[in-house]
Amino acid sequence: MKKTILLFFILLSTTSAFSQGMLNLFGKSEDFFSLMSEEKYTDAYGYFDATFQSKVPAVKLQEMWTSISEKLGKLQTVNIQSSKTQGDLFVLSVEGKFVNGSQNFTLAYNKAEKIVGLFLQPKATAMDYIKPSYADTSLYTEKEVYVTTEKHKLVGILTTPKKAVNFPVVVLVHGSGPSDMDGTVGPNKTLKDLAAGLASKGIASIRYVKRTIIYPNEFAGTFTVKEEVLDDALAAIALARTTPGVNKKQLYLMGHSLGGMLAPRIATLAPDLNGVILLAAPARTLTDMIIEQNNYIYALTK
Repeated sequence: MKKTILLFFILLSTTSAFSQGMLNLFGKSEDFFSLMSEEKYTDAYGYFDATFQSKVPAVKLQEMWTSISEKLGKLQTVNIQSSKTQGDLFVLSVEGKFVNGSQNFTLAYNKAEKIVGLFLQPKATAMDYIKPSYADTSLYTEKEVYVTTEKHKLVGILTTPKKAVNFPVVVLVHGSGPSDMDGTVGPNKTLKDLAAGLASKGIASIRYVKRTIIYPNEFAGTFTVKEEVLDDALAAIALARTTPGVNKKQLYLMGHSLGGMLAPRIATLAPDLNGVILLAAPARTLTDMIIEQNNYIYALTK
């Protein structure tokens, strides 16, 4: 296999130790896919940590690669498309180019530089965003706002119903990783759709660009959910309190995925919230979820 790694994304502000660590993972990833291409599955399986190995047998790794090879042929090159830290994990997005097409993978490494998750990313489509049927723009207005903390300013959208007065308001909080204000994934815009649906029922909302997409350099090293989620969610709640027409006794927070997991903590920090709404909020460890999601995505490729 021709070994080619394109380093598309290395943050210049990372420390030399962090950068060297990522470079090590780039090399490990290249070696891992080389072993898979050479059908040395036992050696490749050794790249995974013990927890993963205890739940996913080596034969599953072989079955996955055989299925991909039957469809796409032999692997030719691997390209590192992006890298980031996510909590205690290092996450790489990898494009594998095969004879008859390509397949994108996500590799998650722990601090011991062992793989704890291998995802097969669904292929991107050329589909355009389609506005949902319930998004009747005659019923609501959208206004640009800013969610502001001491050192950060995030653009957002305040969506308010046109005819309602003294209306409820919901602050929308993203899941993990970089995200725009609409929660865009492919042609889907989950948070935008939610805002439209709520507004059509007389409920206002605030959604905003996540800090990780505007200030990525700040997340190259160690950080916590305080920097990634909590501070900005609290600032958005403060903005919601001052929105003209809002019923301050009907102030809510809706969190998706990581945002849902943190919603109870946010509620303790903003006791005037009247309720929280959890969307796909995890109640298990990240390692367990990575394994389950990986198995699910693998099943989609069959």
